[in-house]
Amino acid sequence: MDRQIERLLLRWGDIEGWLFETHDWHRLSEAEQAALPAGQALRDVDAQLKRLCAERDGLLDKLPRSGADMLEAVAARLAVVERLLYRDDHPEAYDMILGSRRDLTRLAARSGERP
Repeated sequence: MDRQIERLLLRWGDIEGWLFETHDWHRLSEAEQAALPAGQALRDVDAQLKRLCAERDGLLDKLPRSGADMLEAVAARLAVVERLLYRDDHPEAYDMILGSRRDLTRLAARSGERP
């Protein structure tokens, strides 16, 4: 899902860049933007992005909150949360999760678990 989102973000950027360069996109009215086929392509990509991001965000609710019996399972949960959390929105929390996941991976390796 993350790869799909990344590809769509790149596609969105390519379309938007082309629209800015060839049509002064930022200067067009909404009606003028809507009339351009590439404008529709941009809206289509945007709709796909919104759907995928909402679906990805919904995954967080499905993660088990407790019950792990191995450090590896806890580290895996944190890796998922790390991917779902937007670093720019919550830099301190993101860094704490990243550090905790790395610590757990190190501790699991010391104890003989597969990280």
